[in-house]
Amino acid sequence: MLDIRKFPLLHAAFPFLLGLVCCYSFQWSGMVALSICMPLLVIMLLAGFQTTRLLDFSRFRFSLFYGACFLAGIIIFSVHDFRFQQDNIGRFGHQEVISGEVLEVKQGIGGKQQVLLSVERVVENDSIKACSGKISVFVMDDRQLIHCGDEIMVGGTLQKINNAGNPGEFDAVAFYESRKVSAMLFTPSEGVVKIGHRNSLNSILMNWRAHLAHLMEQELDGTFLGIAKALILGDKSDLDSETMNAFSTTGSMHVLAVSGLHIGLILILLQKMLQLFSRWITKRQAIIIAIVLIWIYGGITGASPAVMRAVVMFSILSGAQLFLRQAHSLNVLGFSAIVLLCFDPWMLFDLGFQLSYLAMLGIFLLYRPIVDSWIPGQKWVRMAWEGTAVGLAATVLTTPLILLWFYQFPNYFALANLGVMLFGFLVLMLGMVFLFTVWIPYLVKLVAMLFAFSIFGLVLWVKWVDSLPGAVSGGFHLTGWEVAIAYGIIIAWILHLQLKKGKRIWLILPSLALIGWWMTQRYQVLQSEEWVVFNSNQFVAAVKSNNTIVGVYDCKWNGSWKIPRELEAYSRFTGCEMKIFPLQHDKTQLNLNGTNWRFTKEKEGVSIAADKAEWFYRTDGIPDVKDDRRLMTTRLQQFSDPSLPTRPFVKRLF
Repeated sequence: MLDIRKFPLLHAAFPFLLGLVCCYSFQWSGMVALSICMPLLVIMLLAGFQTTRLLDFSRFRFSLFYGACFLAGIIIFSVHDFRFQQDNIGRFGHQEVISGEVLEVKQGIGGKQQVLLSVERVVENDSIKACSGKISVFVMDDRQLIHCGDEIMVGGTLQKINNAGNPGEFDAVAFYESRKVSAMLFTPSEGVVKIGHRNSLNSILMNWRAHLAHLMEQELDGTFLGIAKALILGDKSDLDSETMNAFSTTGSMHVLAVSGLHIGLILILLQKMLQLFSRWITKRQAIIIAIVLIWIYGGITGASPAVMRAVVMFSILSGAQLFLRQAHSLNVLGFSAIVLLCFDPWMLFDLGFQLSYLAMLGIFLLYRPIVDSWIPGQKWVRMAWEGTAVGLAATVLTTPLILLWFYQFPNYFALANLGVMLFGFLVLMLGMVFLFTVWIPYLVKLVAMLFAFSIFGLVLWVKWVDSLPGAVSGGFHLTGWEVAIAYGIIIAWILHLQLKKGKRIWLILPSLALIGWWMTQRYQVLQSEEWVVFNSNQFVAAVKSNNTIVGVYDCKWNGSWKIPRELEAYSRFTGCEMKIFPLQHDKTQLNLNGTNWRFTKEKEGVSIAADKAEWFYRTDGIPDVKDDRRLMTTRLQQFSDPSLPTRPFVKRLF
């Protein structure tokens, strides 16, 4: 079934991806890659055509085919590698004045605005230098609203993007790198000057998205508004942390992101609507119009990798109807990956892109073997089993990455999937109807009410599953090698199921051994005892003992009573339940497994004591060399003393 002659585009994708990864890892410059790889690629192509037809695969031509795809991946990535030009934007740690076009605007907590800026010019030594690249600008208030397409000039200190190093934290470096963002800059609204506006395609689509979001805000509010904007417009800025955590721990986060299901549903609705005009529009014209409209919708939702994968796939499948040909799903999947990565190879390192393609690959390769393993007699049971089989097939290929990056596994994902299938389809269908009727005054009220009821059912189901005992298992700490071994075993299972060769015992044993190893590691993480002071702009500490975490933070330092993200991430990282104690008074005392902990706020920081041992978390002032307490610092003040512990400070209790 996986014959290369039947699935050449799927086979081409693998060496192409390997070439991208190699060029990224070794950082080959464009000049080196073009001067070495381009002649080799031409030689391989000529050799392949000279021997016989390229798709008539003997071993020699098979090697040429894979080698050519590998070299093509190296060349494509080297051309798009922004790391060799990022130093032209400015100097890290220096005040810079930068101008460019606003590509994206996100509203943050407390009126903050996060702006994605395409840099065009930098002012240096009273002269203007042209440059290119992207930076993330954080405007600390919203007294001056910024819109997509604005040409702005900003001033501030250019900072390199770094991770804080806290356990289980969000990998900001990898995220911004996948978006080709090389630096960040913090500034108040006074540091932003608008110098013009451009009506580019991106600005038109983003402003259209903002207008649709404003129309939604007039009909919905609260959790309903947050989920509606996430589902329909791909905007998660209004989602509260409680809802996000519930969907995350039940394995239902995919329903909060615009994906292939949205694009497919829109395509079906568009085709049904265009059929009403069959007297004036031919079938071919209707297909072309539908393809153009789903591309516009993909741009409105932010053109995320998962959305563009779906848009490209459905465009190819629909376009095949124009030529009365049937394209196989695996070939379409491989071709869409190659097209998107040729346009932007950095998409490969976007987690959404990886999970989206792995889920689709799992469905295409494993759905049929899973659903055929049990054939229920009753119709409704069979329908439920078929939907569950889709979730199982997608989960098999995405689980190693989920454990690697999120440290947890949703135990009831199959149960959550049953409700998500029903309510999720209703939410999507009514959401699309809401999108098309948002300009009809009275009808939109009725649609909005039905839309809100369907969202209520979806949230109620997900939160019920999340409330079940043992809904999620956390504390999985995988390495890159373990992930590679896991995917090697999965590939072996796929080949076994497709080719019907070999004994399953030789696959069952390594599978059980790997799962057993993961569970052993998780048990060690759960049983470990430690206390942590996090690298943060406020005092945040945690004590972990006997599968329980006690988190302490000073909410008055930043004026917020919201639980710090560091503690939420640490809870996922360790897989333990967490109890939170804000430092509301000068002293907070805790007793955890016989150890008395005391956190005392002082003028220059926080004193931490565990029985007779004592430490000091300094935020201000100069360290006293006579103080016998061990000193720690936050990012608010740096010291060069090599005896100070690295931040974040993690101390084992055993």
